[in-house]
Amino acid sequence: AEHNAINFSKINLKNSYIYVTLEPCAHFGHTSPCTDKIIKKKIRNVFFSVEDPDKRTYGKSMEILSKKNIKVNKGILKKDISNFYRSYTKFKNDYLPFVTCKLAASKDYFTINKNKNKKKWITNDLSRGRVHLMRSNHDCILTSSNTVIIDNPLLTCRIKGLEKTSPTRIILDRDLKISLNSKILKNCNIHKTLIFHNKVDRKKISLLRGLKVKTFFTPLNEQGKLNIFYVLTKAKK
Repeated sequence: AEHNAINFSKINLKNSYIYVTLEPCAHFGHTSPCTDKIIKKKIRNVFFSVEDPDKRTYGKSMEILSKKNIKVNKGILKKDISNFYRSYTKFKNDYLPFVTCKLAASKDYFTINKNKNKKKWITNDLSRGRVHLMRSNHDCILTSSNTVIIDNPLLTCRIKGLEKTSPTRIILDRDLKISLNSKILKNCNIHKTLIFHNKVDRKKISLLRGLKVKTFFTPLNEQGKLNIFYVLTKAKK
């Protein structure tokens, strides 16, 4: 964020103040360290809300900037911003990722139309648009092979301008039932797709990998289902 704010600024930033939500990074990532940018532009004061739980940065920016006589203030709107970053914080600090559940249900609490001869949406254009927006700001989307078989979805973000933000697709397919002709398998070279399974079918696994699908043999839990803890910890990596 600091990288973009500084680069897009059309004024001289010397002696200016910069307000950011997360502690400025002190490591190389997609860009050079934000602390380097702040120092180079001679910004006088830095205000941030919460410390970055990333071990490469945590607590380092204050030390780096202070040595350059830049005043650093932390904790501004800390409660609100901590809530905003709750998924990021959990991702960095815990074994499991932050999970959001999306469920569509009709007034009589069904999730699908039971009449196979009469297909009908139980959602509307607005709720389906909201789902695409949710996809755009999540790293992954997880579903079952049953859903893929019944709905034959793409599970991509199809909001104009946000197509490139489509999440990684994760499919739970214990017995490798998914059809190789499924829509979701047609663009795995563009959209990363993972399948977690327990059945060993070397031929099908080879065909899936030929479609650029990553497959993971997954242990079962006591109920004979795929071990979701294993799936989530593997997906986080």
